[in-house]
Amino acid sequence: MKTKKKILLINPRLNVSKGSIRRLPTPLGLMYLGNVLEKGGHEVSILDSACEGYNNITIKDDIETYGLSDEEITKRIREENPDFVGVTCLFSKIEEEVKTACRIAKSVNPNISTVIGGIHPTLFAEKLMKENPEIDFIIQKEGESRLLDLVNNFQDYKSIDGLVFRKDEKVIINPPTRIEDINKLPLPARHLIDMEKYIDVGLFSNPFPKKERVAQVLASRGCIYHCDFCSTPKFWGKFRRRDAENILEEIIHLKDEYGIQEIQFRDDNLTIDRENALKLFRLMKPLKIVWCSGVMLQALNEKMVKAMAESGCYKLTISPESGSERILRELMHKPLQLEQVKPKVDLLHKYGISTHSDFIIGYPGETREEIYQTFEFAKEIQTNSASFFIAGPCPGSPLYERCKKKGWLDQGWRGDYKSSGIHIKKTDSEYVMSEKELIELTEKNTREFNELTKNNDPQAWIEKYKIFLEKHPEQTEKIMGRVV
Repeated sequence: MKTKKKILLINPRLNVSKGSIRRLPTPLGLMYLGNVLEKGGHEVSILDSACEGYNNITIKDDIETYGLSDEEITKRIREENPDFVGVTCLFSKIEEEVKTACRIAKSVNPNISTVIGGIHPTLFAEKLMKENPEIDFIIQKEGESRLLDLVNNFQDYKSIDGLVFRKDEKVIINPPTRIEDINKLPLPARHLIDMEKYIDVGLFSNPFPKKERVAQVLASRGCIYHCDFCSTPKFWGKFRRRDAENILEEIIHLKDEYGIQEIQFRDDNLTIDRENALKLFRLMKPLKIVWCSGVMLQALNEKMVKAMAESGCYKLTISPESGSERILRELMHKPLQLEQVKPKVDLLHKYGISTHSDFIIGYPGETREEIYQTFEFAKEIQTNSASFFIAGPCPGSPLYERCKKKGWLDQGWRGDYKSSGIHIKKTDSEYVMSEKELIELTEKNTREFNELTKNNDPQAWIEKYKIFLEKHPEQTEKIMGRVV
């Protein structure tokens, strides 16, 4: 007979490079897990350390860490007295915070079973298990059914797919499968968090919203492309999308239950299935809600853009990545033709949709001239804003594996994309320039771009940052710098 268990899901402290915006997105992954566990008959609570301790900041080596102190986390775990503590580790840069949360749980009660999941544990499962006795289990890839299986079958967990555990001092890794139909997942359990705290801070994935009451929605998992710098295919696998009606159900719930005025879609693949996307936009139109997202340029045409605008889309982020066809084709393996970009940016502007563009510079093998091509290309396409990232070895990406093989990895890299994390000898053919020069070049051109867009349309600039500046006037200077 199944016994009801108590599970505490923890979002650990977060960190950013000094001078960056301390974003506070809602922990969607934990909320998905929470609903599955509750429907399985268990008692669940979420401790979002970053949210509850948002203004508790420590700075070390130009890294700002924010969230509850060890003492506060200890107090909360003791109060909750859970059977299981699950900690999410989406990014490698918070590995230490994740391990700290597990150590605290064990110090409160050695009988608490600690479980971690996310991209980083999926990729480095064996190493984490060998080096960190405070971690009892790792769940690889998607965790919804696996964590429930572990809780339900704790006396006989050894056959659960995707589960990593120890047996006779050996690390056992059960190969993970994937969820084929993500429409079957329940909606995220937002009742387990205090939505008003996130709304009050107002710094979601897009920290410059149009409305105050914002929520985030995940419309798909995976990707059809395999760009060299990206870990999405490695973690999520093949592309799977939610049906338009399924997404609409969540949006209506958010509007009715929480008074949400703006949706930020967390994925970049909203329009890959054109018919499903067009249907979603038709269904969203009567809701009178605004939204923003990342988007694949390849999926845009006038019919799609018009439907987006009519459904409330106010901003899209595009990712040309480079102003060099050679870099895109030979190094990044990104299926984009640069000649497509400007006409589609113009099309978006025609329908009143603001644009933001993302670029990567300093790619191994890139020339100085190609870096300047990227800065010039960003100005030519005339998006309303842009971010320039320094190429970094994202774990799980082909680029990471190549850097590892060639000995280029900086083991101390924090995954901030303001620094390189890739160190190539000057004598190597792939050498680009010194990291110091790369950082200075990026800083200079970012500020030039931001000044240009501000001067070209001061009113649009004010409108874009209005809510951010009202809530966080002390962070005005960050707008002009490198927001990552």
